[in-house]
Amino acid sequence: NATAGLGTVSFVGNTSLKQIYAEWWGAVADNIVDCGAAFLAAQAAAKTRVNGVPVRLLAGTYKVTSQKLTPFANMAFIGEGPSITQINWNGTGYWIDEQEAALVNNVDRGHLEGFTINVTVAGSSFMRLGDRTQAYTDAHFHDRWLLRDLEVFGQAGASSKGLDLTQTINLRMDRVVV
Repeated sequence: NATAGLGTVSFVGNTSLKQIYAEWWGAVADNIVDCGAAFLAAQAAAKTRVNGVPVRLLAGTYKVTSQKLTPFANMAFIGEGPSITQINWNGTGYWIDEQEAALVNNVDRGHLEGFTINVTVAGSSFMRLGDRTQAYTDAHFHDRWLLRDLEVFGQAGASSKGLDLTQTINLRMDRVVV
């Protein structure tokens, strides 16, 4: 678990689980509690399912300052809607960075939907898709991402980016505001 003393979440024997909630690992949508560790724990649990299950984000504002997510195949984070679910990324660099995963995961079929991202640190960014540093450009890596109903806001400045989509293949964006 992300937060000590809160018990254990186990999926042993459960084959019908369709989604999980970051709150099960201690996330609180109050813009006070740092939810980074809870998001990582929920992501790790989602990854253990055969085809992954979505991590659901409830209404409110989640604060993330230190933990970054490394994408994996079938990764999904789904909120209640951009005006209802918000994530404040208060860390440095990218919150979700596919370059961190390019050599160890088949990072495809990612799905992010229904939330607003506020990048609060100048020079930081929400997400980087595509692999600029490696020679891999085939469709096996960084492909088939769906970004839907997202709003991404960053700090003013030449070094801040909402989304870095360099060398992204088969990206589908529906109702995305950057």
